[in-house]
Amino acid sequence: MSISETKSGAVAGNELALFGGSADAPAFPAWPQAGPEEEAGLLEVLHSGEWGGYNPSVPELEGKFAARHGAKYGVAMSNGTLSLAASLQAAGVENSSDEVIVPSYTFFASASSVLLAGVSLRFADVDPATLTLDPAAVEAAITPRTRAVMPVHFAGHPANLPALVEICRKHNLILLEDAAQAHGAAFQGQPVGGWGDLGSFSFQASKNMTAGEGGMVVTNNEDLANKVWALTNQGRKKGGKWYEHYVLGANYRLTGFQAAVLLAQFGRLDAQVALRMQNAAILDKELRANPHLGLVPVGRSADATSHAYHIYVTRYRPEALDGLNREKFVEALVAEGVPCSTGYPMVLDDQSVFQSEKLAGRVQAGEVPASRQAVADVVWFIQRVLLGTEQDVYRLLEVFEKVRRNRDKLKSGQ
Repeated sequence: MSISETKSGAVAGNELALFGGSADAPAFPAWPQAGPEEEAGLLEVLHSGEWGGYNPSVPELEGKFAARHGAKYGVAMSNGTLSLAASLQAAGVENSSDEVIVPSYTFFASASSVLLAGVSLRFADVDPATLTLDPAAVEAAITPRTRAVMPVHFAGHPANLPALVEICRKHNLILLEDAAQAHGAAFQGQPVGGWGDLGSFSFQASKNMTAGEGGMVVTNNEDLANKVWALTNQGRKKGGKWYEHYVLGANYRLTGFQAAVLLAQFGRLDAQVALRMQNAAILDKELRANPHLGLVPVGRSADATSHAYHIYVTRYRPEALDGLNREKFVEALVAEGVPCSTGYPMVLDDQSVFQSEKLAGRVQAGEVPASRQAVADVVWFIQRVLLGTEQDVYRLLEVFEKVRRNRDKLKSGQ
């Protein structure tokens, strides 16, 4: 099928919703999604009398989630920021003289977690093809202070893990995967999370598995797993006495209620990953075949055997719409009912908090042209756009056509 073959009259007319016309995007599925499985799990925890982090649903989730991501051990936590910080501390990366390399184009927590762990930070650029951490940029950023590398599987696309594993082995560095957006993703057939020394996931409200909040550390190293567990459980040892504490830990535990919800979410994960990939493949094909629409899909590596598509990322080409700027283009799409945005408003190097005197000497900016270009030209479509039907995808493409037809009127309001 093609766009022209699926014209159905669903897009009512030429007048944009922004100017009083009908909003013609399909009714994309809501997020988060929940069903009787979540309700039953919550009630089971409620009636168990054990609501906190020691409910049996927590270790059940840890085991299932870790195994799905190629790891022997999992430690559930209260959020994905703390799971990154605890991972660094467990790996012995915890001094201000230590540096962690983090991509410049990512969410704030990837960088803030490093500083919260008491460590210093160095930004490196992303690969312009995938917007994941560029191995060449990592090599260039390594200094005598470097202790760890944190690739982010941005938007659900795995970073180049074989290259990063080799760099970390060569330089004796910790590899901590930030897989907050990459539940179910895989590179060369191997799930993300289990490639590095540790992998960190988030279950925050927007994520592809969610309990509103939550996080998880996975690892194949039992010693690291035990250290993360101790940090999460007030410094206790597994099997130790309740009032004996061996390290300076805190209460970062996930609750039984959250674990019950996540177990239900986990049951849908593989089917949802497959559906997102199926619908993304249609969008990829049609957008490449119709460059006049002005959206070019960000590349997917042939080695990315499973892409989580937490975000469907495109680059906007204003010349295809006679100079219509990106912000007006997105404004028109949002008015039509398309959940999209221009993404991060700046590279992390430019965030004011990282330039403060308080953090002087602990944050090193870099030359990050690919990250800056992404800030300037990407358009994001959030993951629920890919959870609809094939017909929904083609209707979305018709909405793109509708906006393009109105480019002159939109330009007059720029």
